[in-house]
Amino acid sequence: TMKGDGSAENPFQIEDYEDLKAIGKGSYLYSSKYILTKDIDASASKSENCNGDVCKGFTPIGRNKDAAGNILFDGTFDGQNHTISNLDIRDTVRGVSLGLFSSVRAVISNLKIDKLTVFGNGMRVGGLAGAACGTVNNVHVTNGFVKGGRDVGGLVGAYRFDDCGLTFQDVSYQGDVTGGVYVGGIVSNIDVGSIVNASVDVNIVASDNAGGIVGYMERGEVINSRSSGTITPMCSRWTTS
Repeated sequence: TMKGDGSAENPFQIEDYEDLKAIGKGSYLYSSKYILTKDIDASASKSENCNGDVCKGFTPIGRNKDAAGNILFDGTFDGQNHTISNLDIRDTVRGVSLGLFSSVRAVISNLKIDKLTVFGNGMRVGGLAGAACGTVNNVHVTNGFVKGGRDVGGLVGAYRFDDCGLTFQDVSYQGDVTGGVYVGGIVSNIDVGSIVNASVDVNIVASDNAGGIVGYMERGEVINSRSSGTITPMCSRWTTS
């Protein structure tokens, strides 16, 4: 049972891994406000949702409907500079958005994630969220491994929804990202949005439209940001020099 009532004045307080898994169940709606009050060790995710020797790990927030019938997280999540570590998420079903969150139209802020694995074969795979619009502020991933089919990003798989843009402010990613088309260290692609003060140290494997920070940007800007690492072609038609 989480403390709080989910309002802006008294948000639900996430104190452990079981609280994190409770988001979207019972009275813990996706439209509510949440804060992280302690560091969380999610090592248990490696042996959850298993069928024989194959385990899917943590179920992304928003993968299943909440009590109001929603699957989109549109509340707020403030990590209060705490760390979620050893989170493991695996799902090879195509068309499933994978990440800590599945799909969000939200503000996610002040969160650290360490030793993260997100492994999928479909579209929209990211460390923080598979698909998103809204604001990602002061979020940092270290020792990350994110793999998907296409639209793969270290933090967000892809921009989605036409009614809001996607803004990143003071974010970083360190680790590996692997995908097909549209692959980026922060986000795979953005139609409308901005990336400000991003720092990336990433090894990317991709087939096309890849970038250290963003794979493809339709309209937007990247300001005061840097990336380092490697981009390795997935197919032989690429040449390197």
